[in-house]
Amino acid sequence: VYVQNLTEAPDTLALGSSRVLQLSEDLVGGGSFFNAGISGDSTTGALKRFDRDVAPFHPDLVTVNLGLNDCCAADPEASLANYMNNLRSIFRKSDELGAESMLVTPNMMCAYVDPALEAEPLKKVAEMVAGRQTGGVLTNFVDAAREIAREYGAAVADTYADWQAMERSGVDTTALLANHINHPARDMHPLFVHRILEQLL
Repeated sequence: VYVQNLTEAPDTLALGSSRVLQLSEDLVGGGSFFNAGISGDSTTGALKRFDRDVAPFHPDLVTVNLGLNDCCAADPEASLANYMNNLRSIFRKSDELGAESMLVTPNMMCAYVDPALEAEPLKKVAEMVAGRQTGGVLTNFVDAAREIAREYGAAVADTYADWQAMERSGVDTTALLANHINHPARDMHPLFVHRILEQLL
């Protein structure tokens, strides 16, 4: 996802999912937005789509918000190595375009199987996802992403750190997920907006 014509307030900013609308409402002077995110995508898919979905727009800023799906692959260790290689390629491609980059770290995933999940297939998914969250797998992915962002001089909108702080303070972060597994509820979107705007303005 990306920003075009970055000045005091960007003219075009793209973010994954429904955060686009919230960001457009919060930016001073408004703006026109394009969403190049795909639900369920991983760094592998995003890298494959980069030349088609990002490069032709000649962006000034490329934002990267990936990791939830990568960390849920069958082999987390192999997936982490692939994730790191893909992120480096994405940041390198952004540099080659002459664009700045921003890492947007993800929200936390569920820490337990929410009783609101009734379908057995969803319960099994939640159980796996909770294991990746509580076992530190997602945290390892985010730590690696932060390090790679530093390597490339990319800004970091660190919403994952905010979710971790909420958890430490006693907040049930699983209750903040719209699907009880990994998607943040709508009222959590402004947190992402705030962290992105901190880096943009």
